[in-house]
Amino acid sequence: MREQMPLYQQIEENLREEIKSGKLQTHARLPSESELMTEYDVSRMTVRKALARLEYEGSVYRQPGRGTFVAKQKIEQAISPMIGFNEKMKREGHQTRTKLLDSSIMDVEGFEPCCRALGLSAGAKVFRIQRLRYVDDKPAVIQTNYVPLELFPGIQYVDLQRSLTKVLQEIYGVEIKGYNSELQPTIPTEEEQKLLNLTKAIPLLSIESVSYDQRQRPIRFSKGLYRGDRFKFVVKEFEIRST
Repeated sequence: MREQMPLYQQIEENLREEIKSGKLQTHARLPSESELMTEYDVSRMTVRKALARLEYEGSVYRQPGRGTFVAKQKIEQAISPMIGFNEKMKREGHQTRTKLLDSSIMDVEGFEPCCRALGLSAGAKVFRIQRLRYVDDKPAVIQTNYVPLELFPGIQYVDLQRSLTKVLQEIYGVEIKGYNSELQPTIPTEEEQKLLNLTKAIPLLSIESVSYDQRQRPIRFSKGLYRGDRFKFVVKEFEIRST
């Protein structure tokens, strides 16, 4: 029960709910420390601890001499490559556009992660596609995909501004039916920092995935670098009970 939580956590949870519900809008000013002290009958130290925790998770930001304000909330992203990026963002009400950074045929020899993920032997070739994804007209994600050229001949001539997931399905008859993904934080390189228009080296969320088709073949190895200040990843799991 919430009454059994520490007081700072009660304040934190209440403010978080007001932000999520929209009662407190983006850039709205939170009640002052004095107002929160009076409302909850707690010390200033307790209020500051609650606000510090909200600031640490990115829900609020402080401006010296002005107060604490609601930060722009992060985009919730499921850890699944089975739905294309544009489609995911569209469902969340965001506008997207894509900038092609590189497309090239390369030998997998010497590129162990890709070779191992796709089960390729020495001498095999893959098509590499690197794109910069914009969300609401701001650079948000660097995505790099590798697909075996043997499975997708002629893919280098396809319009790569389109969803790669749809290209594989509509042109090659390949449907993504499963995946393995690995998520971890990483620090951007100078080039990545520049592409994502970062003024400082904030952590990125790196997700590497191997996608499998309807024949259980590994058909795509991908790596996405997401701005840590704009995205959060969620895992949803449900227990299905037989009746």
